[in-house]
Amino acid sequence: MIRSLAVYEGVIREAILKMKFHQDFGISEYLGNRLSAYLKELEWQFDLIIPVPLNPVRQKSRGYNQSYRLALPISLCFNIPIKETALQRTLNTTSQAELAKEQRLTNLRGAFLANKDLVQGKRILLVDDIATTSSTINACSQALYNQQARDVVAITVARAV
Repeated sequence: MIRSLAVYEGVIREAILKMKFHQDFGISEYLGNRLSAYLKELEWQFDLIIPVPLNPVRQKSRGYNQSYRLALPISLCFNIPIKETALQRTLNTTSQAELAKEQRLTNLRGAFLANKDLVQGKRILLVDDIATTSSTINACSQALYNQQARDVVAITVARAV
């Protein structure tokens, strides 16, 4: 199950771009707090928070993972740990933003690997900035279920229409 706070347009789109490409951590804290409030309304139960991992090359060049920055306020609000090492991106895939819809659906197959010791039997909240085709969330979820996660739900700031 995936829920998004807003549609990826206007002010939300501008905020996400500033957060991702201009290191505006104030925006990520604000959006993370908004996600926390939305999660309280949803009343989801989860034991572990996992930010969607970036391509290692991209994370090194950017210097941070925006999904992790969004997950921090959620972790503090719910007093639930973030485990970045529970899910790894194992393939250096093409950025989803650069691909057509059909290509996005296959680009991430086998790109993620979950750590069974950390996810087995856990109810997991995945955190990401944008859901376009949901292929990233689906690939992450599949990797987590392959390692016997109990349940996986995902929240994003925005969803493309």
